[in-house]
Amino acid sequence: MVSGRRVTEAAEHVLWAGPSSQVVATRAALRVLGEVLPPRRPGAGSIRAEHFDECDGVVLSDETREAGTVVESNAAGGWVLFRDVDVDPRFVMCTLRLAGSGGESVVVELRAVGPGTGESASVVPVECPRGPYDWQEVPVRVPLRPGVSDLRVVFDRPGVRLAELVLHARS
Repeated sequence: MVSGRRVTEAAEHVLWAGPSSQVVATRAALRVLGEVLPPRRPGAGSIRAEHFDECDGVVLSDETREAGTVVESNAAGGWVLFRDVDVDPRFVMCTLRLAGSGGESVVVELRAVGPGTGESASVVPVECPRGPYDWQEVPVRVPLRPGVSDLRVVFDRPGVRLAELVLHARS
């Protein structure tokens, strides 16, 4: 999903086939023709969680009983990755909109990785609200470098819900 529209990205995939996952009899490359996407430019600074590029240990869930989609961790170490985020030099911090985990203390980690700049991370202990629809905004200070970076959000336990990341400008 890009700018509210569905797209087919250009990609290459490898298909494997065999009598079991242990025995691969053949494999073939499949090239998907599609759009080459430009870096993500969060105009107002907001990135919806369901617009992730890669994930592990998360599922899509409902934001409210009426509407909306969020990601919810279903395993310790679950994560979502947002590739190629073009960070405006004015953005200096991030707010995560979180819910869930039954009122327990959780740890959420935000990592920013840019080409040639290494990885910077911010680990935030959070007292999550009790209910899955009780949202709170949690400020996260992570050194955001201007330019294109990948942003990864990592959850320390199941049941943590993320609706969006909001990048904030220097005040």
